[in-house]
Amino acid sequence: MAATSKSVTITPPAKRPSTAKKAQGAGSLVTAPAELKAFHHDGGLDPNFGFARFWWEGDGPREGIAGKVLQKFHPVADPDDPAAVTAARTDLLLPVDAQADYADVRHLLERFDAKLPTSEKHAFVQITLRFPGATNIHGPFEEARAFADEFLVAERRLATIIVAHAPFLAGSANALHLHLLCPLRRLGALGWGEMEPWLQNDRGRVETFEAWTAHPERWREGGCDLG
Repeated sequence: MAATSKSVTITPPAKRPSTAKKAQGAGSLVTAPAELKAFHHDGGLDPNFGFARFWWEGDGPREGIAGKVLQKFHPVADPDDPAAVTAARTDLLLPVDAQADYADVRHLLERFDAKLPTSEKHAFVQITLRFPGATNIHGPFEEARAFADEFLVAERRLATIIVAHAPFLAGSANALHLHLLCPLRRLGALGWGEMEPWLQNDRGRVETFEAWTAHPERWREGGCDLG
């Protein structure tokens, strides 16, 4: 197999305290915190395929990506348990030689935040796959998981967090959709390694879309018709 996986039950980590220095006098300078920015390409190639890049703007202290990524685990709040995961289904795919402790999604993201060089602005990408004609959750989930395993984890050594949102469970008419969230560093036996340049540009977005549109056909040829 190209990847290991673990179903994810997680609560969002507490916000990291800002490391910005307070002004100590009239002439002191305060560096504003860096802001996590996003550029969304939804609908540009296909209405059922979305692609977003997240990057840091500014040179000040960074809060980290963990909180932003883990928001996807909580599409609606559970009034009885605010920490409960309310996404329909989650998973985490890792390269086969990744260290075992990276199978904990909080540890994975917090180590990414801790080790990202301050000179590096790129953070993560979010690929959104929508299934307006879905008749269940598990079929689209397994198809998206197989795609992520092959195209993102095995070929590019990207840890991939998969989160399924099923709006119909909350009474919404919006389509079932899955988010594939990939921090933009390759992961291996020594932890986070080199940056992933391929997904940082528009060519990567187009090639991801082309690979996704071809993948369901290959999946069916493999004997698993998800209809």
